[in-house]
Amino acid sequence: MTPLIHTQISLSRSASATVLAIVVSMLLTLNGYSQTRLQTGTQASQQASQQIGQQYQQTCQQHQQTCQQTCQQTCQQTGQSNCQQTCQQTCRSALPATPQARQRQFLFRFPINGAAIINSVGNNAQEADSVRALMARINGDSLLRLDSVRICAAASPDGRYDYNMRLAGARRDALSLFAIDSCGIPADRIILTPCPEPQETLRQYLAQLPASEQNPNGATLRKIYPLLRYATMEVNFKNYPPPVQGSR
Repeated sequence: MTPLIHTQISLSRSASATVLAIVVSMLLTLNGYSQTRLQTGTQASQQASQQIGQQYQQTCQQHQQTCQQTCQQTCQQTGQSNCQQTCQQTCRSALPATPQARQRQFLFRFPINGAAIINSVGNNAQEADSVRALMARINGDSLLRLDSVRICAAASPDGRYDYNMRLAGARRDALSLFAIDSCGIPADRIILTPCPEPQETLRQYLAQLPASEQNPNGATLRKIYPLLRYATMEVNFKNYPPPVQGSR
């Protein structure tokens, strides 16, 4: 397990700017060794998805070429006038079905000022087990292929803006490394998406509430803020159809 997974920030609301800067600097130092790894993985993920798509297209093209060659030979032997047209229609209908895109989303919670994946917080333990089960299913089924895993994170808007944005980034990186080290997700499939601004996260949450609850008081906000300390994992994969029976 990487050191970052065990990192826990504990700051009171009255912490000085100096202490905040020190903690943020510590987070960046702990994350430093992983940044290149994750950024490289983001680029490789896009390349891997393109390769899968290209392989599927090549399979379709090879199938069409084989089918058309068989058509020409059959038509030359039979001499039927409408043979070529009928054969072409058969080739098009016999193409492999388009793979179906699938998606699963997972939500991990964090304590205030926390940047560690803690099983006892929220439903983190169940979510982690669900991710592992999904990866075992994808890896064990030849018709399932992992495309990408998109990860983002957020922080509640209480506290300094710059600190909250860095904290959100630390949570995103923590979930990324947790996905690699504990869930078996290849680093080259992980895509880090921009972290939402804390105030925007709050606005999005309030917009989902009834109009009468969209201007909460301080006590209500204190109940809402814990819900805004999270990271999300979006697993995208494809379900490929079985090979066409009798195709060569």
